[in-house]
Amino acid sequence: MDPRDDSDRQHLTMTRLRTAAALSVAVVVAGAAVATVLRGAREPHAAPPPGPRVAANVALGDALGQSARSAFGSLWLTDSSQGVILRVDARTRRVTKRIPVGSEVALAIAAGSVWALPRGLGYQGGPLLRIGPNTGRTIVRISLQSAAGGPFRGGSIIVAGARVWVLGATGALAIDPARDHVVARIRLGGSYIVTDAFVHDGELWLTRGDRSMTRFDARTGRRLGRVAWERNAFLVPFGKDLIAVSERSVARVDARTGHATWRRPLGTELHDAQVAGSRLFVVGGDGPAAARDRVWALDARSGRIAGAVTMPEFGPVGMVAVGRGVWLLTAGGRAVVVEP
Repeated sequence: MDPRDDSDRQHLTMTRLRTAAALSVAVVVAGAAVATVLRGAREPHAAPPPGPRVAANVALGDALGQSARSAFGSLWLTDSSQGVILRVDARTRRVTKRIPVGSEVALAIAAGSVWALPRGLGYQGGPLLRIGPNTGRTIVRISLQSAAGGPFRGGSIIVAGARVWVLGATGALAIDPARDHVVARIRLGGSYIVTDAFVHDGELWLTRGDRSMTRFDARTGRRLGRVAWERNAFLVPFGKDLIAVSERSVARVDARTGHATWRRPLGTELHDAQVAGSRLFVVGGDGPAAARDRVWALDARSGRIAGAVTMPEFGPVGMVAVGRGVWLLTAGGRAVVVEP
């Protein structure tokens, strides 16, 4: 036999083996491709649900009070058990300063200062404190007296343009920060006390126990008249309109007429709300079996509900808007940060 014939046979055999191997690989690849088509592409990881989320839950004090303000890159809170104001870094969420004031206080920010009004047990109409935000020192103590000359027992503070208003059960006092002096007084007659207040379009609106709302010039305190519609919920300013929060629903209403642009049923016992940008955050109960409160986020323009999250802590006593979200303050001294 010719040796070349044996070499040719070997070459042919190897060629056939390589061809068979290539066909096997092709079949496997094709089969995998067909299987992929039949099964469909691999499912991506599930996206997180829309709506708010708890971004942090931090201990800041012993018992945080209701009043809180955001300014100068910090959160200003009150610890009612220690009688101090807490300055908290908004980025690190750490307490950077403790300012002794002797009791729980209501807080406001105006004219480059922190304003604190002592209140709580034993409060007899003590002075309004103006505090420097950098030093934490009291710049001035402003005496608060009623028109009759006695102590004015205020409970909260609200800022309206160039005035800091101290609100009491039957009236209000206006302080001019340029003079650190009381420059206007509002005295309400009758037996119904003030239950709510807010500033709208250069006016101070006071709500009383009979659900009536009276308008005053926010600079002079001059009475402008009553609002034509009765309030049946607490109100939060949103641009030219108001957000009305009742026990089981929220609505965007016209400030002059009370007509609702939208209304949404929500929860079972709503008790606080804040607007952060165009987002509305509402906190309250969600059914009799719910152990903890829920926080809902809505588009304040349309009323569309973005979602809700359950509070990880019991007893939220206050809420303050910070950036795009809110901080919820608890009686146990913790702050729960909720972001959209």
